[in-house]
Amino acid sequence: MIQCFGISKQAFYKRLKSHRTKQYQEQTVVQLIRDYRREFGAKTGGIKLHKELKLEMSKIGIKMGRDRFYRVMRMNNLLVPKTRRFHITTDSKHRFFKYKNLIKNKVPSRPEQLWVSDITYIKTQNGHSYLALVTDAYSKQIMGYKLASHMKTSLCIDALKMALKNRKYKDQKLIHHSDRGIQYCNPSYTGFAENHGILMSMTEKYDPYENAVAERINRTLKY
Repeated sequence: MIQCFGISKQAFYKRLKSHRTKQYQEQTVVQLIRDYRREFGAKTGGIKLHKELKLEMSKIGIKMGRDRFYRVMRMNNLLVPKTRRFHITTDSKHRFFKYKNLIKNKVPSRPEQLWVSDITYIKTQNGHSYLALVTDAYSKQIMGYKLASHMKTSLCIDALKMALKNRKYKDQKLIHHSDRGIQYCNPSYTGFAENHGILMSMTEKYDPYENAVAERINRTLKY
């Protein structure tokens, strides 16, 4: 039978051994992934898993690159499904003035040096509500918030009013950073902020990494 395929018996058993070794390694990696997620969280993504399990795989003689690691995850339905965004909370196509990004590549060094703001939706038993947040980028403390059934500019102003009441270092320079949504560009919002001595900063394009702290706080609260 082996001769019919034009290979030697030695080559056949070598391939068979290689195939069985590959199967064993993949089954072992799948078990490692499941054990890790059971202990540290079911939503751990592929990049972090490969990084965390690389040493463990090396100890048991498994050398597996990231591409093959992903293929194993895909074949065993272990990839984290992407969440679809149903509710758009940012409308940047408007006539209002858009401020420059003042915080690019800068890290805050003290509390109340940089506030980040964003709007997210919250699913409740009575339908969807909208949550406006003002978060201190240094301490990650939520300085102000407002929950309502609408996304009007007043939602964001009320959250900022609470943040100003909770402010401790009123004589220090403060930057307010947000996306370019219509609520944050509205003159009634920017005027209110600037009347309280706040410098306005905004993302320069629709990139969540330009407002990463606010996006991360939203994700934590929702999930």
